[in-house]
Amino acid sequence: MSPEQIEQILRELGRLVFNFNALEQSLRNIVESLVGEDVLIAAILIRGADCRRLEELARSLIEGRPMEDQLRADLFTMVKEVSRLREARSSLLHGVWTIPNDAADLSDLAARRPPGGRRREWQHLEASQDAAKIALVASQCSQASEKLEGLWKTILNSRPATA
Repeated sequence: MSPEQIEQILRELGRLVFNFNALEQSLRNIVESLVGEDVLIAAILIRGADCRRLEELARSLIEGRPMEDQLRADLFTMVKEVSRLREARSSLLHGVWTIPNDAADLSDLAARRPPGGRRREWQHLEASQDAAKIALVASQCSQASEKLEGLWKTILNSRPATA
């Protein structure tokens, strides 16, 4: 694998981290808005919550809060998408990159374990294919974040006016 290919992969991994962080913050905004006006309770609930916990909180609040059926359906769909993207991100960032014990050179840097696989199932992939897969997930994170931001604004706008 060339230094340019490695750089491309690292660039896409950085973009994935950045875009997923924005997605997680968008989900955090949704949870805060569904908790309601009590900022202290919202802060206590989400303090230190990872994405999986935010997904659980969002599902519970979506089920329990009165809202239009379409908004509820859209929120559930997006929480499911966040879950899918979290798993893809975790696989790409935490579970796939390694230098196997028998690595001969940098070309083995792209050794990868298939999702759910065991270490003995490592396989080698083309760097350009890996970079493209990472870029796709990064783009999907960005698009999902934008959709969540739109839903967040809908929630905020549907709150009754306070005197």
